[in-house]
Amino acid sequence: MFPVFDIGNVDVVITSDPSKWTRCPVIELGNVAESNDGGKAAFTLRSAPTMDKDGNGGLVANPNNPEAATGWSYFPGYAINVETGRRLYMAFGESSWLKSENGDDMLWNPSPNIFRNLNGYALGGMHAVYVFADSIKQNSFSPAIDMTYKGDDIADFPLLTTLNGLDGGRFIDQQRIFGSIYWIGFPLVSGPEYVFESYSQIPNYYQSIAKNG
Repeated sequence: MFPVFDIGNVDVVITSDPSKWTRCPVIELGNVAESNDGGKAAFTLRSAPTMDKDGNGGLVANPNNPEAATGWSYFPGYAINVETGRRLYMAFGESSWLKSENGDDMLWNPSPNIFRNLNGYALGGMHAVYVFADSIKQNSFSPAIDMTYKGDDIADFPLLTTLNGLDGGRFIDQQRIFGSIYWIGFPLVSGPEYVFESYSQIPNYYQSIAKNG
């Protein structure tokens, strides 16, 4: 966890340009494991096949991805720590139970709905956005871990072993992953006319996130 004064100010850019997308884990956010795809518990990797770039401005499921068959996709953009100039790792979430809210497709494509038509919360399909710190220490005795974004290779994610251990339900693994995050947000699109089914449909967008507001 980071004291407020240690949290970096971050710019998040959303773009349809595939060369600027961020390879990232997708976190299951459905509350009830039995209702989620694959019976996955909340705050573990999604059970759906990993998404790879299709070469045509979109993504395609690839269950034969040699690095990770499930649980990885791309965020349509990138995050920069404006104080250090470093590009940061990201993750996003979705609730696979909220299928009508795009919650099961391994894409960051929130709906505009805060509530479901029948009852309960939708929260846009729970497409949370997570921005990792650019440097972390997991305890006072260990050296700092460089979390600067390394590129498309899943194997380069510095906390990969810990991330893969989330299925075990150990608190220490959850603490290490979610304690390494600067910022979390729950964006929604503002209306149904802005819902997109492909990243190629995304307009460019810029958001600055600062600890001083």
